[in-house]
Amino acid sequence: MLARPLRALLPALCLPACAPGFTVERHRLGPPRIAALGVIDGELQAALWSGLGLYHDEAPRLRWLVDGLLIGEGYGLRAPTAGLLRLEAEIDGVERVAELSLPEEPALLPLRVQREELRLGDRLAVEQRRAVEGAPVENGVSDDADARLVVEGAEGRGLRWMLAGPEGGVLELDATRADLLRHAVEYDDGAVSRGARGPAGVYTALVLAIDGAGSNRWRWVDVGMGAEGPLLRAGERLLPLDLEAPASRRLVVRFEIDDEAGLLGLRVGAATPLAEAEAGPDPLPCAPQGRPLRLDDLAEGRCTRADVDGQYVVLELE
Repeated sequence: MLARPLRALLPALCLPACAPGFTVERHRLGPPRIAALGVIDGELQAALWSGLGLYHDEAPRLRWLVDGLLIGEGYGLRAPTAGLLRLEAEIDGVERVAELSLPEEPALLPLRVQREELRLGDRLAVEQRRAVEGAPVENGVSDDADARLVVEGAEGRGLRWMLAGPEGGVLELDATRADLLRHAVEYDDGAVSRGARGPAGVYTALVLAIDGAGSNRWRWVDVGMGAEGPLLRAGERLLPLDLEAPASRRLVVRFEIDDEAGLLGLRVGAATPLAEAEAGPDPLPCAPQGRPLRLDDLAEGRCTRADVDGQYVVLELE
């Protein structure tokens, strides 16, 4: 049976997380779901969370309808300029539905995220956290630190924050900032405290920007939280790679399925710098045309782990 969203959230966005039966805390992605929906660069796109990690082992099945009429299936569809968009998605055998009022002219939302390191201690109330300044960091924070995520390019939009995986916690600070902890967040009669502490590693948040007019944008954001070893940035995502970023900012990477690799579900079997003049290996059939593969393509189901297992792909570094 399809999980039906509440019509009250239209025209901005309506996702099955608001439907009866979703029992996870609102800052955690939890079971399979359509986590975000929007029009990006003229294309219908959705952030499909597998419930497993930042990968899919079974390719999601997507059906797109406008005003009740089927307009296409799968990825890469161009967006109509008006109407009620409905996405029916089967994610790892689970059916989910989301709806969105299509904007005539989708607004540009070039979201970028700044990571900061700070130590909040027990000062977790909003007014206490506002008094704590963070220091910018490239990829992650120390073992005993917390992280602050600052979103640029979201002026006038509402932000929602959701964590991938079972560890950590998120505390919103204001319209553009949220604090990421390795600890679960516990509430008791209005007081906020730290619960169980998660392991060191890479933590991932999905930040969704909603403008109330159908133009939504999102970012999957990785933060190293006491992570051991070097990390390289590909967009807002991190890879455990011990090498210098090449001048071309491009790598040829071979991924291998690894169930012990945390939320990524893959390990890097090999990585080689790619010179500016080199084209690199052919794109994978699952990848969008005209650009290199992104880790978000795996997170959102365009490519499954089996599609990339043992394959050489080009990644662009930040």
